[in-house]
Amino acid sequence: MADNIIGIVSGIEKNTPTEFYVNLFSEDGKSIRVRIGDVVRVSVFYNDQEVIYYGTVYDILSRWDNDVDSGFKEKAVFEQVVPGNRFYMAAVAVTRAFYKGREVFDEPLSVPAPGTPAFLVTEKEEVEKALRFDELKRRKSHLPVGVMINGQPAYIDLGFVLGENGAHINISGQSGVAAKTSYATFLMAAMLQRGQGEDRYASALREGRYIVFNMKGESLFFLDCDSEDWLKADEADRQMWSSMYSAMGLDPEWKFPLDSILYCGIPKSVGSRLLEEPDIKSRSDAGKNLRVYGWDFIDVIRYRLLELALDQEEMSMSQNMQLLLFSVQEKMEELLERLVFDVDAAVTEFTRKGTIGNRTVGRAGDKRDIFIRALQNIKCSIPDNVYERVRLVLYACNEGPEQILGSYGIPQTVDDLTDYLRGAVLGDKAEVSEGQEGALKEWSKAITENEVGSATVFAFIRRLKLAKKEGLSKLWRAFPHTLQGEVTEAPSFNYSVGSAWDRKGGITVIDLSKLHSSMQAFVVGAVLRQVLEAKMAHPKATEEPVFIFLDELNKYAPRTEGGAMVKLFRDVAERGRSFGVILVGAEQTASQVDFRVVTQSSTTVVGHQKAAELSHDEYKHLLPRQREMASSVGPGVVFVDQPFLRVPIMVKFPMTRWSTKETKVTTQGFGLTDIFG
Repeated sequence: MADNIIGIVSGIEKNTPTEFYVNLFSEDGKSIRVRIGDVVRVSVFYNDQEVIYYGTVYDILSRWDNDVDSGFKEKAVFEQVVPGNRFYMAAVAVTRAFYKGREVFDEPLSVPAPGTPAFLVTEKEEVEKALRFDELKRRKSHLPVGVMINGQPAYIDLGFVLGENGAHINISGQSGVAAKTSYATFLMAAMLQRGQGEDRYASALREGRYIVFNMKGESLFFLDCDSEDWLKADEADRQMWSSMYSAMGLDPEWKFPLDSILYCGIPKSVGSRLLEEPDIKSRSDAGKNLRVYGWDFIDVIRYRLLELALDQEEMSMSQNMQLLLFSVQEKMEELLERLVFDVDAAVTEFTRKGTIGNRTVGRAGDKRDIFIRALQNIKCSIPDNVYERVRLVLYACNEGPEQILGSYGIPQTVDDLTDYLRGAVLGDKAEVSEGQEGALKEWSKAITENEVGSATVFAFIRRLKLAKKEGLSKLWRAFPHTLQGEVTEAPSFNYSVGSAWDRKGGITVIDLSKLHSSMQAFVVGAVLRQVLEAKMAHPKATEEPVFIFLDELNKYAPRTEGGAMVKLFRDVAERGRSFGVILVGAEQTASQVDFRVVTQSSTTVVGHQKAAELSHDEYKHLLPRQREMASSVGPGVVFVDQPFLRVPIMVKFPMTRWSTKETKVTTQGFGLTDIFG
């Protein structure tokens, strides 16, 4: 134990129960044995009983220890003309304190006294005790997040991730240097491997759903592939990374299994055939693990998605536009409710009678009879969910759904909505399709009741056309047509994001890279709304959490703007943990993210960052010296902070075995030939 003495508690600087300074010993006057991030132990006495303090070194200072106050004197000391000694001082932040074997950090009993010997802690068990990792392991709530400077693993408390005590993770850092994407996927891999345990935290991670938004290129469509950087690295580097994984209890050879991944892309085009083909050029080999995504009219109306497709800032500046938007969404909901009611009534009648009896069916415009005829075509079970029931009945009608929806005035696509609004304003001058006269009156009523002027309606139509041009027509898709005949098994509607992400242990990668920024926001908002509604109705919501991995958080929840998106993210940040919705957000500048969103993250990670950005309040959870270091650390080094940790810790994380860039994929062992050709 005496061999580990590194110095004595200094009385030159002021010591407190939460911070003290150590005068570091140097045998040759030139070298010391302590680094920033090392763990230190000192012992003092209270009522004749030992109090043990543990802490981490967060800064090291050096100066001359005598009256050297000019360049002339300093040169004289260097040339040994006059005596002079080098003096090293370590600043230590207390992480834990024990008195009579009981932790007393929150009730300080004493203060490290000057002259008290200070010892370097190197044994793994004592390091874990000093940083409270032993408590995490005892409760089995530990999640590895990297390796500390002493080569030992660092952990965070899953209780502050999964919503038990807090939730959400925020990662900030400069683009291209902080390796935010690599660290986010590293955390996801750690969660999935940690989920192989038998405790309740492992169960939650194993049963969890992981939704990842791909922002740039097709970089996250290769999570199941080897990284070229890993395979081409020096053997020494690979051994170093492997030892880091092993220290954290993780498998160095582990990659995301393809069987658990769904790669989702937007349609190639709005044409009937291309609407079912995802616009993903590099992973055609993924087969059944590759699918298209979108939302039909039921999703758009049910989740109030239309407001997400319009410019948030512009809408917030016009009360008339907000009123019209509210009126449009309200009318669509009212019309959908009528359709649901009629389908439900038809199902009830058909189920009760088991047949249509002697009724005359198929009369033009008799929607009830059309639905009963559709029910005769259905040879599979009818779902309990009213919306899925409507989808099945429409699918089984053996005719295009546009006629049925048109009779109600329900817009099947964004083009239908613009036609209804234009017709409502033009009145008698509008061209009306057969059977849609009543529908047009409904929309005219919606406009006149709210006293919305025609100029506002046409301005709204122009914004809908702009949204269509920016890609809304690929996302708000037409309802699929069925072939003539019977429906022997329920259609899967594979484009539904709601059915894609809800898989135990499943990873759903949703591509945003080919969309306009406004439509990227639409997709993110639509997914969040679907997830929130599903989780709020789930009796075991917190036992099966949903993790949302999203980069560029400042774009979707900006500090300077409001609107539907910011409200949605505030809802996720402030209430999401109650329903098991966990946001793992990343951004270049945390100061530009909505304050109520970014401050709700219990776990905060900071990588390489600009000094100007680090001066903002959002980084004051770091110690002053840590903020300085954050402006110079390289890729693979981050500072992790959590309420469980007394002091933020600096950790390194290894190179990922899987690829996070489409240009860094190897074909070795995967048969991915010519994926870029």
